[in-house]
Amino acid sequence: MSDVPESWIRCTIGSRCNLVNGRAFKPTDWSEKGLPIVRIQNLNDPDARFNRFDGEVRSRFLIDTGALLFAWSGTPGTSFGAHIWNGGPAVLNQHIFNVIFDEEKIDKQFFRLAINQKLDELIDKAHGGVGLRHVTKGKFEATEIDLPPLSEQRRIVAKLTDLLKRSKTAREELAHIPRLVQRYREAILASAFRGELTADWRGKASAKSKDSLATGLTAIRSAYFRQAGTKEKPVLSPSWMPDIDLPGTWEFVSVDQLTTLVQYGSSAKTSESLTKGVPVLRMGNIFEGQLDYTNLKYLPACHDEFPELLLRDGDILFNRTNSAELVGKTAVYSDVGHPISFASYLIRLRVVGYLPELLSAYINSSFGRAWVRSVVKQQVGQANVNGTKLRELGVPMMPMDEQKELWSRINRTFTIIERLSKEATRATELLDRLDQATLGKAFRGDLMTEVENLKSGKSYVAR
Repeated sequence: MSDVPESWIRCTIGSRCNLVNGRAFKPTDWSEKGLPIVRIQNLNDPDARFNRFDGEVRSRFLIDTGALLFAWSGTPGTSFGAHIWNGGPAVLNQHIFNVIFDEEKIDKQFFRLAINQKLDELIDKAHGGVGLRHVTKGKFEATEIDLPPLSEQRRIVAKLTDLLKRSKTAREELAHIPRLVQRYREAILASAFRGELTADWRGKASAKSKDSLATGLTAIRSAYFRQAGTKEKPVLSPSWMPDIDLPGTWEFVSVDQLTTLVQYGSSAKTSESLTKGVPVLRMGNIFEGQLDYTNLKYLPACHDEFPELLLRDGDILFNRTNSAELVGKTAVYSDVGHPISFASYLIRLRVVGYLPELLSAYINSSFGRAWVRSVVKQQVGQANVNGTKLRELGVPMMPMDEQKELWSRINRTFTIIERLSKEATRATELLDRLDQATLGKAFRGDLMTEVENLKSGKSYVAR
């Protein structure tokens, strides 16, 4: 890296500020009124919901518009970074530093940009795994930045504001895409389970038996229990169904009618260090309708609940306890070639006569979310949906050949949506690299020199 101009000084972040970490709040501290609690998601997403606190707060945790904040914990690429708060009086949550400094010596916007220009370096120093990492106070304070005179800081900020304006506009437009993708997914699933997505297919399909789908399902289910040599219990009827008109060849059945097994996972204490044991999937391993096999914990292979609680290909996992926003999320397990179990906050469903992927998609759809809201129970900051309520959920049932066609169309459409989403992510990453290159030039002192040379008509040769 080239030397900075002589008028600049190299210093540590810690030598120019004091850092005050936010307060650790528990879910039981949250309220519907009072000051907003500023969490990392509130810095990264202006539409993120606020939790609130209506009690006494020490002054060191209070912030107001204009506070310079640094999020020091989370997921690299999304959580870390310096921000200027503009939301009025609030209380600061843990994992965020309030950066207090002398504004007569350092321009606030310059300080924010200087810190963010060091993000890659800070993330490299962060502790933790690939998913969740944190920067210690000591390492943040020891990070060096180059500091020009105040007047030069302000000139750099003005020029960077102009240069980064276009990329900021593009980034703001790209930031809308994840929400649009989510809405499009929801619209596709709503269309699918109203029968609209396969309306043309039904029009071309040959006439089918007029026998009740539920009757055929009962026969399949009973045959399973006879073959397994186990007693079949009476099924529960649907107690909740979405207010939609189904096609004439469809009907509602309950989850109980579709399943041969509804089972809670293990409540045994797991360990991160027992890596040669059996991985145990937990609620955090279900993400956007898929299973994430990172951040696993384990039970010994000789655990007394095995093999009863080992997953089979096609088992559905339903998250019965979580926050109100996340409870009810669902995914299908596909065999990974070695034993895997599941924890007690998950319920395993084993399905007959219905595609597991289709049932999972239905529970994750807007219809499934509406059902969750209607049956959920709140307990000390946690939301819960029990197994009985799950068994009573009404599900649109269609012939198996239409199930296959429906899932094929959903999957095909989701693949296109995912490709567009990845392209938007790549575009955002390119903007980030462009901005980092511009910031790097600015904080080496090269940017203003280049600007002055361009103004005077001189050719600029990078040092």
